[in-house]
Amino acid sequence: MWYEPASHLGCSLGTTISNDEWSVAVNSLTPDATEQAMASNQFNQAPAEGRTYALANITTTCLGVDSSIPLLVSIDYVTAAGNVVESDETLAVIPDQNSSSELLTAASVTGDIGLMIPSGDDGLLRVPPGILADQVFVAIR
Repeated sequence: MWYEPASHLGCSLGTTISNDEWSVAVNSLTPDATEQAMASNQFNQAPAEGRTYALANITTTCLGVDSSIPLLVSIDYVTAAGNVVESDETLAVIPDQNSSSELLTAASVTGDIGLMIPSGDDGLLRVPPGILADQVFVAIR
C-alpha cells in the first residue's frame, strides 16, 4: 500500500471530522451498491467492467457563521494503489442522496454520496470538511 496505515488513517467510520465551517461524520460505506444505484434511476449508467458503485453515508453539520451548502464537503475514495476517485466524477442519481440544500448554522443533513470505485479494492475515504480544509483519511474496514 502507498500509505502508512497507522499514521495516515486519522480515524475510522463514525468519527466526526470538523473545522470552523463544517462537521462531517462518515457513518458507513457500502462498497458494492451497484444494485441499489441501478434500481434508483433508470438513466444511471452501469459501472464499467471492474468497477462498482459505492455509497458513503455521511452527516454534515454547518458550523459557519451564516449558512452554506453541503456540496462544499467532498468525499473521495483513494484506492490501495493511491489513485483518487473524486465524488464529483460519479454522475448518478442514488438512493437517499445527500442534500444540496442550504443549511443554516447548526443545521445537519444525513444522506449518501455516490462513488464509482474499483471492485474489491481495499482503499480509504478522504474527507476534507470544506473546500480549503485539511484532508483526513478514514479507514473503511
